[in-house]
Amino acid sequence: MILDFEERVAGAKPCPFCGCKTIKTDKKKWIEENHVRGVKITCDECYANVFSYSDTDDYYTSFHKAMEKWNGRTS
Repeated sequence: MILDFEERVAGAKPCPFCGCKTIKTDKKKWIEENHVRGVKITCDECYANVFSYSDTDDYYTSFHKAMEKWNGRTS
């Protein structure tokens, strides 16, 4: 089973491809034997995205890794 939680991201730079400022995060928790948490950050306009996951049950590590990837992107 996968649980999804979507919310707006504060502190995310605008999309490097279309310039949209509405950036959302999609938190995913896989409920299986290893309980991996993943975070996908997505542009609400063109759907460009980055994904990060942690092999521990640590959402915050995944979120910060994904934010670093998103804010470090160039078009």
